[in-house]
Amino acid sequence: MNNVTTAMVFVPGIVALLGISRLPYLYEQSRQGYFRAWQLAWAAYTLHYALEGDLATTGEPPLSCFF
Repeated sequence: MNNVTTAMVFVPGIVALLGISRLPYLYEQSRQGYFRAWQLAWAAYTLHYALEGDLATTGEPPLSCFF
């Protein structure tokens, strides 16, 4: 794996993970429903980068065993 892959996959993935980690605290403070929607969106964003990282490291699509 090269530096370009690291910069394009893992750095945004870590940022997405940090983003999702803040939302439960904000939800506890205000109990607004839109924080749950944001949490689901950040979870999907984090999953996207996790699958991209798996593709970058293995060279094959991560869910190819299901298709």
